Amino acid sequence: MHNPHSLFDIAGKIVLITGGNKGIGWALSSGLAQAGASVVIVNRGRESGEAAVQAIRAQGGDAHYLQADLAFPQAMPELIRQTVH
Repeated sequence: MHNPHSLFDIAGKIVLITGGNKGIGWALSSGLAQAGASVVIVNRGRESGEAAVQAIRAQGGDAHYLQADLAFPQAMPELIRQTVH
């Protein structure tokens, strides 16, 4: 029988979260990192994004920061390329 909890196992997965430095985005970033995901926080403000990454790392999580303004759709291909490489 398949364990239903394994459907939600994100350990070792890469999770890209836009606006992951505050509010609901921060709660997701922090929680998913604690669950074992490698979190990539994307936002416009480098300082606040890097601060969120440092906070996650201080809790023992794996996090990275990418700066992007998603109001410009042409930023998406490069953002995805940087996330998966």
